[in-house]
Amino acid sequence: MRMITVKFIPILVFLFLLITLENLQAETLFNQDSNWARTYSTSTMQLADDFSLNLDATITSLSWAGGYSAYGEVDESMVDDFTIRLYSDLNGLPGDLLISYSGETTESVSRAIDSSYNLAYPLYLFEFVLPDLFAVEAGETFWLSVFNDPTNDGTAEDWAWHKSYGDVNLNANFFPLSDNPVWTVQTDNNQAFTLSGTFNSVPEPSTFLLLCSGLAGLGFYLRKR
Repeated sequence: MRMITVKFIPILVFLFLLITLENLQAETLFNQDSNWARTYSTSTMQLADDFSLNLDATITSLSWAGGYSAYGEVDESMVDDFTIRLYSDLNGLPGDLLISYSGETTESVSRAIDSSYNLAYPLYLFEFVLPDLFAVEAGETFWLSVFNDPTNDGTAEDWAWHKSYGDVNLNANFFPLSDNPVWTVQTDNNQAFTLSGTFNSVPEPSTFLLLCSGLAGLGFYLRKR
């Protein structure tokens, strides 16, 4: 029996790693699709929308939908200066600022037209890989804010974050970007964004032991034959 166990160790290790890696693949953690409606001009308005997850997870990247007021496609050489922030929740409002990315850090934001729309105002999908992983506990509420900063490129007045379906928990700061926003509660829409990452679940020891026992038993059976 000892020989059978040793023989099957590489197979068991391979299967365990396969299951573990499958759990570590980035997946959609949270999603609110665009309904094509724009939410004002973000040069005079900072928006934040809330989210919570059913399981503990680690956020690795986020994407959002937005558009420009100019007809047709934008100049691809133009670089948006986004400020991306995550806040804690404080009694239904954005609370403490947890992370903030802007300037050169957000120059890595990718921008692509969603080809499923053929309209005068193209829908752009933006994606940003977080420089640092962000851990989220199940049931805990956070707020995402995406702001197109006009400081360097002057294009923020032409850009708007798209709305999503639903009518809950959007908060707005009706002043230019601030480290201490004064939030005004709005309950008429959500914003279009997606969170990607990994749910913090790996095979439990009992599952792995059951797998080992089954394969070892199979090996013993085949050896007897």
